[in-house]
Amino acid sequence: MRAVVKYKREDGNTEVRDVPVPEIGPSDVLVKVAYIGICGSDPHMFHNQVSYPMAVPIILGHEFSGTIEKVGSDVKNWKPGDRVTAETHARFCGKCVLCKTNN
Repeated sequence: MRAVVKYKREDGNTEVRDVPVPEIGPSDVLVKVAYIGICGSDPHMFHNQVSYPMAVPIILGHEFSGTIEKVGSDVKNWKPGDRVTAETHARFCGKCVLCKTNN
């Protein structure tokens, strides 16, 4: 698949690359991305002007929408063909009320 990859923690050092399609685990879904948005953090990441940890290489474009291609064996209530959107840069615990209500 094609992706915009930040490959070094230096100004610039970002390019479109061919990368492998990710393998999913039992609690994951694989999304075929149709559209992405440019978040305010993307130019900061491009210019290496972020104060939070950023492991490279990293695929940019964390605000996206698409269609679920594949679901893991433990995934409930989602199926291939479902249209989804995500904003995934925030860390989450998966246990608190906000996480459990997708907020």
